[in-house]
Amino acid sequence: MNLPSAHLCRVCGYFSEEPPWGLDGCCPTYAYCPCCGVEWGYQDSLPTSADRFRANWLQRGGIWEDRAVPPDGLTTNERLHRLGIHAEKAPITGLDGEIIFHPRSAGGRRSGPPTAEDYFPTATVLAPATGRGTFSIRVHLAHFPSATQRTPCTVSVLVPGAPGSEAVIAGAQLLVYEGPHVVGQLRILGSADETNAHASGIVRWASAEIASLCVELGGILDPAVLRDVADLADHAEPGIALGLICDGLDASSPLDVALRSRLLTVGRAMGLDETVAFLGDARTEG
Repeated sequence: MNLPSAHLCRVCGYFSEEPPWGLDGCCPTYAYCPCCGVEWGYQDSLPTSADRFRANWLQRGGIWEDRAVPPDGLTTNERLHRLGIHAEKAPITGLDGEIIFHPRSAGGRRSGPPTAEDYFPTATVLAPATGRGTFSIRVHLAHFPSATQRTPCTVSVLVPGAPGSEAVIAGAQLLVYEGPHVVGQLRILGSADETNAHASGIVRWASAEIASLCVELGGILDPAVLRDVADLADHAEPGIALGLICDGLDASSPLDVALRSRLLTVGRAMGLDETVAFLGDARTEG
């Protein structure tokens, strides 16, 4: 049976009697989905934000969120099928990530990091652990990698449905193999934005990193600024987003070491050294 799309949650496919975004798709109710917990009109306002919320929800097990509302009797996959999405296949192609190669002295590749843009190793998920063996992946490198720093990349699973690959979602940690040898480690950052497919790998990586940083900056920057930053990141405008962040910070902002380092890394990776230069002198906590 075909259900009217206006009544479906954009994240999980739950059927709501009152259309989450109105019959015209432009008037959200700002109510919370009882199934996945998304606030209609906020975290599902863009395809990328809906994808990100869905990936995080699935990582938590895709559980029914509102215990005060009886479940609808469907499985997670049955709801997602209404959106043309499958929980085991949706999050394993076109994922943004970052990879670091082990040096030769630590068992890495004898010839050093690969020199081609596309790299085809095997991998297994370290966290969340699956214990289901290795699978083949394609890693598209944003630039020539080094053996000491993480390199932005786009990751795809070559055989959808391969055992263990269903855990390749935002936040997953992968061990990278050549034959029986572990040569590196890869972190999945989030779903690549199909509407920004023209953007370079570094832009998509920086956008995903800035979106992640918004959570940690919640107690430091004004909420209105953070909303603008998140919106820019969703539209693959990490340079402007980072500029807004830095405009709201100064040398006395309470940044811990890890947060300051991530901001510096994003700025320098995009060639915006002057934008983030003052962070080198920022007071740190922790």
